[in-house]
Amino acid sequence: MQIAFLCEFGGAHGWGHLIRCTAMAQAASSLGWRTILVADGPCERMPQEAEEAFDSFEFVGSFDSLPESVLNSDVLFADFMYRENEFYHSIQRSFIGKGELGKVFVATDDMQKRRMDAVDIVVNPEIGLNETAYEPKKYQLLGEKYCYLRRGFSKTKKRLIELDLDKPVPIFVMIGGTDPWNLSAPVLRELAASSRYSFSPTLLSGEKTDQLGNLKECFALFPHFRWVTSISSNEMAELMSSCALGVTACGSSVFEMAALNIPFVGLSIVDNQTATARKIETNWKLPILHLEDRKEGQPIGVVSAVESLLEDSSRFSLPYSSVDTSGCNRIMDVVRDCLADKVQT
Repeated sequence: MQIAFLCEFGGAHGWGHLIRCTAMAQAASSLGWRTILVADGPCERMPQEAEEAFDSFEFVGSFDSLPESVLNSDVLFADFMYRENEFYHSIQRSFIGKGELGKVFVATDDMQKRRMDAVDIVVNPEIGLNETAYEPKKYQLLGEKYCYLRRGFSKTKKRLIELDLDKPVPIFVMIGGTDPWNLSAPVLRELAASSRYSFSPTLLSGEKTDQLGNLKECFALFPHFRWVTSISSNEMAELMSSCALGVTACGSSVFEMAALNIPFVGLSIVDNQTATARKIETNWKLPILHLEDRKEGQPIGVVSAVESLLEDSSRFSLPYSSVDTSGCNRIMDVVRDCLADKVQT
């Protein structure tokens, strides 16, 4: 079997879409499937783990016509943020044509603004989601049980944390894989200015960043500071596990922290993160900072949110979510069932 992945990533798109496709590719590869990644145009160097997850890559100028590698695949998985519903119909007509047997079209969606009626399976891992207005041809896979976690997180377990607030608190900061919003430096400055606690940050961000000079100035504000760039999910899970809490954008990383039971302050920065952010507040009872309308230079407010976590010891003694590491395997089980159904009919 062969599965092709279509997505946009790098630059303003960030790395979240690629990370989700990587997680799905790892699950497919574990079943012996061949995996192909197709992206629309050149991008920065992919993380090594992503390179290893796919058997081949193809970069195209646009998705107006699908390459033969996609047309010859059994399953197509699409991950796009702002493409309109008609875009999926165009892809469906090219990929499946007039009802060719044995082909399955899967797409992930975050915002519920599209009907997704062109796909066989739609996946939305929003926390607590159990009902939508989607109209897929076959299946809706809803809720955090279908969250996308890479292989490295399956080797870790939820843990309980013992805090020693007399020492610098280890905190994991990741504002998206590339931080296109340049929020890492402001977050670090606010943490350094806390009058109640001292922090020992681990920052994960891309090597190519517009705020490199600002970040270097931030390093000197802390007694101990780690900056990491391209790392595997196994290394990321270990680094996260070494920290007491986190600050992260409300994308895929919230599920990574939840899998490890690390309390965090969530930053809701763009509109496709808003629904997730609200569910984190209501279902997981974790603090969220809504920055969708923030102007450059305005305070973020991260210190008060972090302090609220540190002052509530129950946050560190009990699991706050049911997130596990089997989401991609569950999706692949449904994909295989869908393939079998199509062949039989």
